[in-house]
Amino acid sequence: MPCDILSSCSIMLFLPIPSLILTISFSVLLATPSNSAAIANGTSTGEPFWLEVIKHQGSSPFNPDPGSYQVFRNVKDFGAVGDGQNDDTEAINNAISFGGRCGGGECISSTTTRAIVYFPAGTYLVSESIIAYYATQLIGDPNNPPTLLASDSFNDLAVIG
Repeated sequence: MPCDILSSCSIMLFLPIPSLILTISFSVLLATPSNSAAIANGTSTGEPFWLEVIKHQGSSPFNPDPGSYQVFRNVKDFGAVGDGQNDDTEAINNAISFGGRCGGGECISSTTTRAIVYFPAGTYLVSESIIAYYATQLIGDPNNPPTLLASDSFNDLAVIG
């Protein structure tokens, strides 16, 4: 399905590593009569993104404990501040790995613990790579897009690795 105005889209990257597919979600913000003025002056449209305000009741049915597994995670619920001053690396990585998720090449591409990690508007300072687990979508607020800002001491290969 194509990206629509103010929608989230996903790209699947097929990497040369055997059995590894990385899904990267991004938000698309296109000018419409209702939000073109906000886009032109670099401000928010003022409306919260629907993903932030809906009731989160998604489940991961093949998870060993689907009833208690949390699919949706807001990085601020894990301690991220998003002010561009405080280091949010640990909070973001905790949001990604929460719930006994398998990472670091140990899970043979398991899809039983999918996750949506949401970034509200803000600037998230990171001092080392954000470790993207298999079957994880990183989604930001398209009405007021968040920024991942590498700190002055950042010395890794990529902000998201």
